[in-house]
Amino acid sequence: MSLLAIFGLVPLVAVLNYSFFDIFTLQDRFWVGSEWYGELVTTPDLFWSLLRSVFFSSLVIFVQFPLGIGIALLLPKNKILSGLALMLVAIPLVIPWNMIPIIWLNMLHPDFGILSAFFGEIGWDFDYKFNAVHTYLLLVVVDTWHWLGLVIILAYSGLSSIHPSYYQAAQIDGATRFAVFRFIELPKIRGVLLMEQCPNDWCNFRR
Repeated sequence: MSLLAIFGLVPLVAVLNYSFFDIFTLQDRFWVGSEWYGELVTTPDLFWSLLRSVFFSSLVIFVQFPLGIGIALLLPKNKILSGLALMLVAIPLVIPWNMIPIIWLNMLHPDFGILSAFFGEIGWDFDYKFNAVHTYLLLVVVDTWHWLGLVIILAYSGLSSIHPSYYQAAQIDGATRFAVFRFIELPKIRGVLLMEQCPNDWCNFRR
């Protein structure tokens, strides 16, 4: 945590320092103080941008977390098969960020794009350039494609750390599948996804 704080704090302080300057080059800086902040807080576009960012972040979380957890629960228990599955879902994570839009734009190319051909076959006039809803939908899909693997891997790691005795106890007590997920699997998944230490009353199976 200390290293994360250092690596996160130093760039933040540097950016905060630069925000008080009008910068042409790193050598040619002119102090403007809080002038930029004064303009920002009086601009309605700022608040609409923040609102759109919060909505987008909330949307992808509500899409990716349940979907990733669901896929992790469906992964085979066999180590070889699960390893292959995790390798496949991790592929988008290792693709350079600047290549991701190129890949998707090529798939949407009207002449040779596979997605463009598919949309044409089903009769959907998908136009991400001039249709805001289509653009927003594309952004959500691309972001989900890129980061869903991380959610799956983290959720699967949490599930893999559960001792079989918890499932045996649940079976003896006649617990439903939902109860097993609620009291055994969800605490482990939650602790991993939120990067927190799991509380004792959640981590211990309650009969």
